[in-house]
Amino acid sequence: MMKDVAHRFSATPTSPAITVLRIGNIAGADALGAADNGHVRAGTPMPLHRFPDGTAALRSYIGPRDLFDVVCALSKPHNGPLRTINVAHSQPVSLDDMLRAYKTHHLPELTWVDMPAPDSIPHHVTLSTDKLQSFVNSEEYDDPANEMVQQMLGVTTR
Repeated sequence: MMKDVAHRFSATPTSPAITVLRIGNIAGADALGAADNGHVRAGTPMPLHRFPDGTAALRSYIGPRDLFDVVCALSKPHNGPLRTINVAHSQPVSLDDMLRAYKTHHLPELTWVDMPAPDSIPHHVTLSTDKLQSFVNSEEYDDPANEMVQQMLGVTTR
């Protein structure tokens, strides 16, 4: 509904330029981090859903530093109609890689147990970042989950 209001508000030639951001999971602000902490406090393993092919869910994430770079790039004035941009890193991340990175850098006590994924859990939930890449090029990471968790902790090398 807000996007519709923004679209109507930006419909005239004298209207301000508006950018609507659809933001993916932000490492550290996502539900995964809260769930990890809860399982560590309770001393219980976290369930990790595995699909029949053996993989875990794949999701769009972005690290806090990368998000800052995106916001800076998109805050420059622009002319034209309302623009809607998906915001996530160009490399989606599997949840098992995120758990490994959280365990390595943040929660060494974290454990998980593989469980069959229920039919209601989507295997891939990713955002297309093609439009975003025309404004800012995401740095490609050898290990995106590791980089995003390190950004969350403020221990990146950049």
